[in-house]
Amino acid sequence: MIFLLVKPWSSSTHFYKDTHLLPLHPHPFTSAYEHFIFFSSLVAPGACGKPPTIDDGIILAGIKEQYAENDQVTYGCPLYYTIEGGPYKTCINGEWIGEIRCNKPCIVDRDAMNRQNIEFKYSRHDRIYSGHNDMIEFRCKRGTKVGPVSMRQRCVDGVIDLPTCSGR
Repeated sequence: MIFLLVKPWSSSTHFYKDTHLLPLHPHPFTSAYEHFIFFSSLVAPGACGKPPTIDDGIILAGIKEQYAENDQVTYGCPLYYTIEGGPYKTCINGEWIGEIRCNKPCIVDRDAMNRQNIEFKYSRHDRIYSGHNDMIEFRCKRGTKVGPVSMRQRCVDGVIDLPTCSGR
């Protein structure tokens, strides 16, 4: 806890740190003109509060009670997610600076491909996890023909347009 000693007749202000006092009223050891004022969260100039959360991300390092100017926290993303920007946010002039985003992976499985009459061009797996901005190539199943969408598609933050083959 941080306390501020206010003396109306003085231009000076004193800060005290003490966990045993709860002086929300005049303290018994002060005169009638001296009061302690309790501040539940007094932040120094340039300091920052709690770092912001990011969608699908977590803070990996740098967690603490208070953050001074230039303190950093390190963010991370789950498995198969791709971090964009970062991985740091820095406390500068009381604000958290740094752009960080966790981009979702694309998951393509056998059921989705069967509905489109396609299969992976270079893999025999039943499911592929593809990172943000990765390309996946498909081919038509035997006996079907390519539709209007390219057989090479890019994963964009968890979304991929699957091509369609027809003619069976």
